[in-house]
Amino acid sequence: MRLKAGALRELSVEDLHKKATDLSGELFKIRIEARSARTATSPKVRNLRRDLARVKTVLGEKEKESGGKE
Repeated sequence: MRLKAGALRELSVEDLHKKATDLSGELFKIRIEARSARTATSPKVRNLRRDLARVKTVLGEKEKESGGKE
């Protein structure tokens, strides 16, 4: 699931917070599964990390525009 920054910019701050929380939880689950099952999930982890970074970047931009954290 590759998220595009343009699509993320259309979301509200609340939706971005929820998306960031969901991605963090999913990343945590995949890391735990990788440790216990010893499977190679590095592409999934890399894509989730990048998606989470995109969400956090857009969230920071929106919060900066609004004059602080909401």
